[in-house]
Amino acid sequence: MVLKWCDGTYLEDQDQWWLTGLHRTVELHSVPCPCAISDYEITSSKQGKDGLLQVRVSLAGTVPSTASVRLSLCEQAEPSKELVAYSSSVQEGSQGESAGGRDSAGAGSVVWASQELRVPQVRAWSAEEPNLYCLTIELSKAAGTPVQAESVQVGFRNVAIVNGQLRVNDRPLVVAGANVHEMHPVRGKALTEEDMLTDIRMLKRGNFNAVRNAHYPHHPRWYELCDQHGLYVVDEANIETHGFLENLFISLPACDWAWKAQYLHRAQNMFQRAKNHPCVIAWSLGNESGWGPNFAACAAWLRSADKHRRPVQYEGGEFHGDAVFFFGDGQEPTSEIICPMYWSPPMVLPIAAGSCKDEVVGKRPIILCEYTHALGNSNGSLRSYWDLFWSTAPEHQRIQGGFVWEWADGALKVPCRNKINKDGWLEGELGYGGDFGPTSGKPDSYFVVDGLLFPDRSPHPAFDEIKQLQQPVQFKLATENGSSEFFASLKVSFAVLNRHQFRNLRYLEFHWFSRDAAGRRRVCTPEAPLVLELEPGCEQTVSLHVELPAKELSDCGQWLFVEARLREATELLAAGFVVAEACFTIRTPKAPACEQLPHQLESPMLCAGSVAPVMSQGLQGAAARSTNSGEDIITAPGYVAKFKAGNLTSFRSTGGPELQRSKLR
Repeated sequence: MVLKWCDGTYLEDQDQWWLTGLHRTVELHSVPCPCAISDYEITSSKQGKDGLLQVRVSLAGTVPSTASVRLSLCEQAEPSKELVAYSSSVQEGSQGESAGGRDSAGAGSVVWASQELRVPQVRAWSAEEPNLYCLTIELSKAAGTPVQAESVQVGFRNVAIVNGQLRVNDRPLVVAGANVHEMHPVRGKALTEEDMLTDIRMLKRGNFNAVRNAHYPHHPRWYELCDQHGLYVVDEANIETHGFLENLFISLPACDWAWKAQYLHRAQNMFQRAKNHPCVIAWSLGNESGWGPNFAACAAWLRSADKHRRPVQYEGGEFHGDAVFFFGDGQEPTSEIICPMYWSPPMVLPIAAGSCKDEVVGKRPIILCEYTHALGNSNGSLRSYWDLFWSTAPEHQRIQGGFVWEWADGALKVPCRNKINKDGWLEGELGYGGDFGPTSGKPDSYFVVDGLLFPDRSPHPAFDEIKQLQQPVQFKLATENGSSEFFASLKVSFAVLNRHQFRNLRYLEFHWFSRDAAGRRRVCTPEAPLVLELEPGCEQTVSLHVELPAKELSDCGQWLFVEARLREATELLAAGFVVAEACFTIRTPKAPACEQLPHQLESPMLCAGSVAPVMSQGLQGAAARSTNSGEDIITAPGYVAKFKAGNLTSFRSTGGPELQRSKLR
């Protein structure tokens, strides 16, 4: 029986489509009788160059005295290459019977544990280098008589908070994250593996390295794919009591002991499903649900159950630790990460600098669980955030990134009913609240259409901006040494900084080219590509000689474009994909010369890349509006734009040539 409404519905008030029915595959498993593997828990960590592995196996049923368990760890790519093997009888490894409860295999089950096994020269797992191994667990009733085998991906990595920083394998992270809902424009919440891979492919294209499972545990296959392709995951319990704001007390269920079992049930389910996945680096107690003792009980349970000691976070409480009437600030002492929503950089800075609050709970990382809301024409001014996230200043070390809200628009296709009505034009089109009838969320309207991607996973314009801000390679123009009449070239140097925590830049090749104001390529020496052996945090300077423009264009500007491209294809991205890029003005346009430029060219159009220097200028001052022959003219420091009947008809830098090829609506 599938219930549409139940008491648990009060805890599932997430901002999303509420779709009934079964969203995921229902599986039936047959296991041997009278004894079977019912659960297993893997503890895998790094110690120096080696890995440490311990496995606990829960056995259900009647366990014969001759039963034994064997472990085998192999290379993921070479299953025949066994690295470590261990076996013992169940009696030798028995830790007694389980006491029962949702945190175990059930009352009366036998728990077997291996010794701590050392794996020499192990390759660590991280989102940048997701190295995995295959562990096989085999149960035998008697020597040489296996009756059941289970296999699982294992990654060796450490997660800890050290000196107020979230660290993986002892290196502080910069979290480039997105809040991901399970949603498809046709199938709703019933996702296929290809849907998940499409999202992961786009996350990789956008230089994202982390996801927050908003706001419930996701499909089991999602975690496996995040393990394989490398994404850090904040897993979140299926708890949101947003609707209790109507009662002016969002914390009501969290403070009522009658709901304690429900809260624990959801936190425990989240843990049991994802405990063995290396991609999961933190647990979230839920979203927008106030604070109370039921949340405190969930946090205590997770800390006692998780042998990896992954941090527990929650944004719904406040520092005072009491219940809240509305939303929290992410500073509740139980949360090991300060994880507020939509704090501006000026709000973050005082907390990062330290306060008396730190003396009470210790220094904690600051990672915004939501920091920019992608509804409509939004996601502007993000450089102010990313200047802090990438900063190496001591006072900024605890500011470690955040998660965009949200990943993709939640629009659904309106079904075709083959009948004529006043809303008939919507049938077969993408719709949102109110487009499916008068009771289909009309008050929420388009509030679910708030992603970086359209429903079909094509990108919004803001996607490219965020991709560049998050790029793992930084380019800085180092010098402009002037031109040489003899060589007719300009010597230019730029620095390349590896922002990765773990990965050498040898997987990239660097390309560059220059264009003059007419969009013509100018020769650069040496020619690209170049491969740099740059370790994380290291920087190297590249020097070029760039051919100067023709004489009539010499005062009209010149630009250098630099790209870091994939040398080889990955499972998700093609060779040559541009991971990072930059555009530098190496000769500044001079207004008198540029005014004549359109008359000197066959086509009065600059190269598309020439727009970048205009748009990235640090301009200040008010814009003025005037009208001429029905055309609106916006004159601002650095540029002039013209509009007619809502269409952009002209765009040029001050005193510069026309930058627009055709009309834009």
